[in-house]
Amino acid sequence: METDGTLCNYVGHVKTDGSLDTSFNPSPNNEVDLIQSQSNGEFLIGGIFTALQPNGASAPIPATHMALIKADGSLDTRLPGARAPRPQAR
Repeated sequence: METDGTLCNYVGHVKTDGSLDTSFNPSPNNEVDLIQSQSNGEFLIGGIFTALQPNGASAPIPATHMALIKADGSLDTRLPGARAPRPQAR
């Protein structure tokens, strides 16, 4: 998806003024077919994705077909199947 020259990877967030919220970028690796807003400001998304790389994270985070996204675009790992990234070997 592209809005005013800014790319969003499969899902984006539009502010109340109609502009794209560029700080919200969960970046799933494939299609999002369902978005359900939650009363706490989070979003439940579903689709054929298997990972997200939210807000420029250094590595993809596994999230198979369903994820709970915080209002800032980061992944809420409380949902089963969503895992926090493992520390990278150095």
